[in-house]
Amino acid sequence: MADWLYEEAGNIIRPDRQLCDEIKAELLHVPAQAFIENVGRIRAFWALYPHVVDLASINVRHMVQTVYALTGRPFLNEQEMADAQFLQSVTDEANRRITERVKTAGSIEAAAGYSFARGLRGFGELLRLNPGMDEAISATFSAQVTSAWTAVETLASDLWGGSDKLPPSDTRILARSPEAYF
Repeated sequence: MADWLYEEAGNIIRPDRQLCDEIKAELLHVPAQAFIENVGRIRAFWALYPHVVDLASINVRHMVQTVYALTGRPFLNEQEMADAQFLQSVTDEANRRITERVKTAGSIEAAAGYSFARGLRGFGELLRLNPGMDEAISATFSAQVTSAWTAVETLASDLWGGSDKLPPSDTRILARSPEAYF
């Protein structure tokens, strides 16, 4: 089993969304903005698994609490599972409880008790306990690396293409230090 260090993989440096406003050459705004958005997409893809783990944990906890409140047991028996009317009453009660928590907490995240950090830890533990997931995680990381490299290549290509459209006097800027662009 690999030691994936999944949490570390999310520590990519995300460019400031306002970076484009600081670039003097307007021709470079579009490729720079596209690059910034691609970096955001890559990180969102990375965050999906831990997000799902924490949301699933929260939903299971809330459903168990609701079932316990209605039956005095944490799980439904076969007869209750087969009773569509009873299942609807569980759903209605769960919705009522969630609505009540949102009103008192002020937000869905606070009401649910959502924690991305907890989801990240939980997903890391899930990976550690399930070595069979190594291939899937390897594929996920490969896709992220490929996406990141594609974003860099696209940025370089767009910047090069943009430089061809600059008047000759402006192309001297390209030979200067990075401070010339900001």
